[in-house]
Amino acid sequence: YITIGDIFEKMKTEFLVYCMVSSRMKTAIEFLADQITGNPETRESIKKLQKDAANNYKHKDDRTIFDLKDLLQMIPQHIMRYPMMLGKIQKHANASKKRDI
Repeated sequence: YITIGDIFEKMKTEFLVYCMVSSRMKTAIEFLADQITGNPETRESIKKLQKDAANNYKHKDDRTIFDLKDLLQMIPQHIMRYPMMLGKIQKHANASKKRDI
């Protein structure tokens, strides 16, 4: 699986930043909650940004999320999908007899 390894090597810095951000997510969410509670200007700015995002998004459905707190909580969840995605890539590569993927 040469190509997959190359991709991970090329994205190493971004992956490390992702890990740092994920490890500090609880603190970031607590900070956001404090700012929303204690700072009316921040609260209104966030509400406006969320509303603008919802109004400008063209392909929304019932699962589309625009709440900033909910979006922040989704960041660490993405890494949980990696094993599943890599397993599917491996399965398709094996079926196609492409060991260089």
